[in-house]
Amino acid sequence: MKPYMREELINWITKVGDELVIEAMKRALDRNKVSWGYVRGILRDWVNKGIIIVLKLSGLSIILK
Repeated sequence: MKPYMREELINWITKVGDELVIEAMKRALDRNKVSWGYVRGILRDWVNKGIIIVLKLSGLSIILK
């Protein structure tokens, strides 16, 4: 991993938490998108919408603001 990516990843984890970052990565992979830019776009969208947590219950994703 390149240093700037590692730094950006750490910044996102600090800002929104590791669970949200991991969930964004999973959603990107589910859509066959393997770029950090796509993950970053998901995270920016969630921050803009005020999303703070994603719960997994019985296979359903529930997004809370």
